[in-house]
Amino acid sequence: MFQRVLDNLLSNSIKFSPQESQIIVIAEHLPEGGTKIKIADYGQGVPDNLKQCIFEKYEIGTTIIRGNLCLNL
Repeated sequence: MFQRVLDNLLSNSIKFSPQESQIIVIAEHLPEGGTKIKIADYGQGVPDNLKQCIFEKYEIGTTIIRGNLCLNL
């Protein structure tokens, strides 16, 4: 599951960033265990009306919210 989330985040960063812009990926080992991963890009970002649904459980199909496609991560 983690690999799928990371793949989706990186894929979206590449797809929605301007051509030849940088995508920054930082992975940090946390002292208490685990890893923190940060991804920064120059894409337009997620529209405000879709932010409420991007972390909902993934389901096959699409969800329409106010005429926009809801993307699940």
